[in-house]
Amino acid sequence: MTAKFSASADGSKVTIGNAAEDALQIDATAKTIKALAPYAIQAGPATPQSWQSFSVPSQRALGVNFTNNTAQPISVSVIISSNAGRSSVNAYVNGVVLVSVWAELNVSTATVFFIVPVGASYTLNSNSGSPGISGWAELR
Repeated sequence: MTAKFSASADGSKVTIGNAAEDALQIDATAKTIKALAPYAIQAGPATPQSWQSFSVPSQRALGVNFTNNTAQPISVSVIISSNAGRSSVNAYVNGVVLVSVWAELNVSTATVFFIVPVGASYTLNSNSGSPGISGWAELR
């Protein structure tokens, strides 16, 4: 495919590509970049996001797969504790281990934080010991 460039007489607007199909238009006067069909440019989140706290274990639990069915990536933050001795947990997104943490009874807790792309599945699984969840929140 050959790229097509065109500009207005005064040079304030430049179009890259075929305006009827897949062009970007840069307007120096209006200070805008706009996609002409079928592409879209998004400058930020489509809708405002806020932190939501989830009940454990009724809404969120270890070993359960969840799916990000929102229109934008979400952030997940989980506080891990130990119910006995030393416990460890892995966080997975689409089957890929992103974070591995451990906590020790009466000694420490750990926070797991990760981002989940749109449509991706995510889960936290126990590796060892008896981990517990002290808190689970998602920016969605």
